Amino acid sequence: MPVAVQLGVLAHGDLRRLRDLGRLARRGSVRRAWGEEMAALAGDLARAAGTTDELRRLQAQVLVPLELEALAGRPAWSSRDEAVALIRARVRLSAA
Repeated sequence: MPVAVQLGVLAHGDLRRLRDLGRLARRGSVRRAWGEEMAALAGDLARAAGTTDELRRLQAQVLVPLELEALAGRPAWSSRDEAVALIRARVRLSAA
């Protein structure tokens, strides 16, 4: 799955969706489609936010702008690993 599509899910998904991705990060189908690190990031974002309001704030301030950069063809990363690292840095999440 392209990183821009994954960013769309992170930028617009609800807490349950992100938690489920994190919980299932090691499952074969999720790992193949998302990559274990990106799926784990989804779960970490849900945990860090804790509430729907806080998730919406993180999405609006960090994830939607990154998604828009990717959709415009000028992402600030060149690989999925770089995208994960960038999001973790901007949200101040440590690696799982």
